Amino acid sequence: MHYCHEMNPSIESESAWLQLIASAKSPPRFARAGLATATHWHWPPRQMPFHILYLVLQGSCSGKLAGKPFQLEPGSFLWLRAQAPHELQQDAETPTVRYLHLTLDRLPGEPEWESLGLQLNHALELQPLFQSLVDETKLAAAREIAPPFHLPRLSAWATLLFAAVFELSHRANPDDRRLSRSQCLRLQEAVAAEPARRFTPAELGHLIGLSPRYFTLLFGNTFGQPPREWLLSQRIHHAAELLHDSPLSLSEIAFRFGYPDVFLFSRQFKQVMGMSPRVYRQRGCSS
Repeated sequence: MHYCHEMNPSIESESAWLQLIASAKSPPRFARAGLATATHWHWPPRQMPFHILYLVLQGSCSGKLAGKPFQLEPGSFLWLRAQAPHELQQDAETPTVRYLHLTLDRLPGEPEWESLGLQLNHALELQPLFQSLVDETKLAAAREIAPPFHLPRLSAWATLLFAAVFELSHRANPDDRRLSRSQCLRLQEAVAAEPARRFTPAELGHLIGLSPRYFTLLFGNTFGQPPREWLLSQRIHHAAELLHDSPLSLSEIAFRFGYPDVFLFSRQFKQVMGMSPRVYRQRGCSS
């Protein structure tokens, strides 16, 4: 599995997208939908004003997204965002290509995507949901007036499909996942507001809407260290600022940051800063 662009969609973008898809106020509008068989599948360079979804069932083709090449094989899923510059060409050795396809109008208030597209290989498990959404879309197109229960059903199938897409992308390559900038900022603000608090991974994950296990994975990918080490570093750096800017004694500062005694504080301070708090303060005063 790989993404068609250097940046992966953030957790926040995925969550916002699912909320929009499931919203009764602005239900998704799918236009072209179906199962197609092509003998000369070719799209010259183009940009479309809507999202395009493909699930290749048979055959193969190659393409480019914003000038970057990608390859679609049987089982490949491709989501091209609206206005993404792309082109597609059926491989010469492939007589026919069978694929499911959908187009989706842009949604009002949709998130700012960090990527132009998403590709998943080995994604045939998406076929039942994809096919159900295609069937529901074609059923609506065949009627001049959709029944009142149609839009909720369409939103439900779309939500299930996109949730499955995001889950599969996480499962296929978890090492590529990162916390977003706003999530990192939220964590830093929380620690700065309560520097003496010993946050647990569960508490930190809850702050940004992630489970403890998934938070720990994304945190390590983002910061390159476990939450406990990062929290210690944040706490000590806040204490260092106080050492430099205030006349408080070492024991008073240690107490403010939740240390039962100055000895543990001094040991951890040296572990992070490379010198004792006393030496740090002396050097700061003399500079």
